[in-house]
Amino acid sequence: MKKLIFVAALFLFQYTAVWSKEQPMVQIEYVLKQLGEKLQKGEYKSLKVLLSSQFRVGKYPADQTDKVVPQLLSQAKFEDVKFADIEQKNGKVYASIKLTMAGGNALVGKVKLNEYLEIERLGIFDQLLENPDPVAYELAKPTSAIHVTITRSAGMMFIKVKVNGSRDLNFLFDTGAAITVVDTKTAAELGLKTETDKLKVGSSSGIGSFQTFIDPVFTVGGVNVKAVNGITSDMSGFTRIFGLPVAGIIGQDLLRDLLVEVDLDQNQLNIYNGGNLDWKPGQSAQFKMRFSSGTPKIKLNIFTEGESHIGEYLFDTGAGAGLAVNGFYNFKYKIKDGLQQVMSSKSLDLAGHQSESMTGKIKGVKLGGYTLNNPQASVSAEPESQLTAQREAGLLGMGILDRFNMLFNNQQSVVSMSPNGTFNDPFVPVYQLGLGLSWLGAEQFVVSNLNTMGKAYLAGLRNDDQILKVNGNAPAVLNDIVKELKTLNKADLKLEVKRGQTVQIITLKKLSV
Repeated sequence: MKKLIFVAALFLFQYTAVWSKEQPMVQIEYVLKQLGEKLQKGEYKSLKVLLSSQFRVGKYPADQTDKVVPQLLSQAKFEDVKFADIEQKNGKVYASIKLTMAGGNALVGKVKLNEYLEIERLGIFDQLLENPDPVAYELAKPTSAIHVTITRSAGMMFIKVKVNGSRDLNFLFDTGAAITVVDTKTAAELGLKTETDKLKVGSSSGIGSFQTFIDPVFTVGGVNVKAVNGITSDMSGFTRIFGLPVAGIIGQDLLRDLLVEVDLDQNQLNIYNGGNLDWKPGQSAQFKMRFSSGTPKIKLNIFTEGESHIGEYLFDTGAGAGLAVNGFYNFKYKIKDGLQQVMSSKSLDLAGHQSESMTGKIKGVKLGGYTLNNPQASVSAEPESQLTAQREAGLLGMGILDRFNMLFNNQQSVVSMSPNGTFNDPFVPVYQLGLGLSWLGAEQFVVSNLNTMGKAYLAGLRNDDQILKVNGNAPAVLNDIVKELKTLNKADLKLEVKRGQTVQIITLKKLSV
């Protein structure tokens, strides 16, 4: 009966919490008292009642809590538990906790409760795993940051990462990836310990099975980040289309406990030594992120002729598109009918699934108080017979996101965005060229995946043409070509290409924005 009364009381507190901006202190103290008693008993079954479904410890995801926490409780016997310094901030509750163990040793840390007064993080458990207290980090004001250079290529962001103390490797910075990926060949070279079981990972176009590796340590700018596991996949296709050796992808499993700034004005990724930063006051907007399947989603408003639609989109720095709308959302709102200057296109995901879409310009996209006019959008060409209802409308990619500097505070499920120096640049419809590029190594760049209806094909380009010069200059990296293509709103572009044994000049005509 006592257990039923407690559960009912806790439900009442949760129900009240939904409607209260600030929780009554008596309710907070009651929950903390229950937490202290259950920690002293050391019984996970009774403690679990207080934990959020998102509760996790260290590098372990929430679905492994049932395995990790009982082991920690068996290691440490707590004789006394005290709480102090209770504060409410950003809809959460924080408190200091001191646990005295048998023998007199004490652990001091922080505890975090969500808006339902469920325990979201308990820093002492992280300390028992010899990790920093993530709640203390979240509350600390940063005094310094580690700066990591961002390399831009084909519209994407790459940073240097070490794996288990390896040499520096190029990793794609991908907020749309739930788990970190290492190239299969690179993993073998590094001797990463792989498991026999494969992990199924979903994407927008299907599910793939990937070999996993265990207990990696990733180093970014001198900061070591541990993960339970990662997956391996052949990244050679990414290397060809992005124009540099791609050794992996940084996923959300490495970002979740760090305050990370992406400064595209300076091409720097900054990792702060505390999570409580007043970032660009008056010059930025905050967006609440909803995490599902380990990846963040935010709401935005898209405009077509005479209509607007608010939807939830995957926040995906690993996607080149500005905006991609899924088949169900298009079926529901007929987004494709509002596209201008439409072309068909194809894309390939990490699992090797190919998807078709229609790409064009829409009237606008609104993110909070920021409006961007005439951006590119892709609409899935998925057959109606295959459509299933989805909560997300699609994804928001680098075609729009690269106009912002960003601060990721995943512990508070918030991303802050501030327009960078490219915010007001026109959206040049390069997609109308129907042109793909591939890097063959050294300074060899060839035309690939040409759309025969695109302006590049109609101008005379053909697959496998080797690009020697762009407006008289030999490209050193693939990104040199990409940057020149984005100037097609200003003037024609002359390409010197080698086809077989002959050299030809192909002129790409100026594009209207």
